[in-house]
Amino acid sequence: MRRLVAGLMVLAWIVALPAAVSAVWLEARVADTDRYVATVGPLADDPDVVAALSELSTSTARDQVADLLGPDIADLAGGLVADSVAAVVASPQFRPVWEAANRSAHEQTIAVLQSDAPVEGGADVTLDFGAILADTMTSLGPLPTADLPPLTVSFTVLPASTVDTVRDDYRRLDTLARVLPLVAAGLVVAALVISPLRTRTVRSLAVGGVLGAALVWLAVVRARSRLTDAAAPENRALVDAVVTSTTGSLLTVAAVLAAVSAAVAVLTLFVGRRT
Repeated sequence: MRRLVAGLMVLAWIVALPAAVSAVWLEARVADTDRYVATVGPLADDPDVVAALSELSTSTARDQVADLLGPDIADLAGGLVADSVAAVVASPQFRPVWEAANRSAHEQTIAVLQSDAPVEGGADVTLDFGAILADTMTSLGPLPTADLPPLTVSFTVLPASTVDTVRDDYRRLDTLARVLPLVAAGLVVAALVISPLRTRTVRSLAVGGVLGAALVWLAVVRARSRLTDAAAPENRALVDAVVTSTTGSLLTVAAVLAAVSAAVAVLTLFVGRRT
């Protein structure tokens, strides 16, 4: 009977572990603005991000110039816009713009998720790079761009239509981040106290750690694919770069957990006595 109960607790540990690891990581890494900005800041030098933003900024500028001044001016400005955007995005001034845009979007997102109020005006939370086009449009020489209203380049981070659902998920995450680690630790202690074969139970827990790490890894890969596929086609390269960078540390945590758990499992093979 004691072995059965200990075995059930090990199974519960295997289920609770990946959820606990993911919840704690999300709460510590993604929900903290400073840590988030520190994580995505280096992406300002990533060639894929630079290329994606250059393409998005160029196409946005052309479309808005065409709407405001007509297609002939937009065609005339096309090459100049592309060259100017490329220069701005590749310059040292781009990283502060990138970090400021991400900080603003993250702070807005967390504020929305922590509030019970509806999103003001029903607006989406966006990642805004208007400063890129502001610098770009001032360098187009004789073209009649001085009277244009501020041009925008942005993509949606949190659609207003999904706020209620995301809020619920965020609050569950906050609860899980506080409760699940205690549950997982309690299951380990209880299993070891109850089990008449502690060495074998330690081995089972260690194997469970490897399986839990594998589940975390698979969940991250699936989440990356879903988030990227959900983005607009023109934003997918940028979203993929941000998501990959942000989740990289969770994959590192999973790899360390798997390595430590595997080492413990192997070590128990050399421990022949029952405790």
